[in-house]
Amino acid sequence: NKYLWRFTSGPRLSYAAMKELLWRAQFKEFEEYAKFELEMQHKLGATEDFKEGVHAYAERRRPKFVGK
Repeated sequence: NKYLWRFTSGPRLSYAAMKELLWRAQFKEFEEYAKFELEMQHKLGATEDFKEGVHAYAERRRPKFVGK
């Protein structure tokens, strides 16, 4: 599949967090979901991948995520 590389070279930590957030949105109470979402925003905002994504966007290039 020509789109598979986008997922395999993407921000894996963010993908894992999104998967967990989708699950919690369906099966957990809103307060628990919202607390977890806020925790993930803080945690993921401090990663190397987040910084790489911001720099790549500013420099108009494809990001090179490392999973950290």
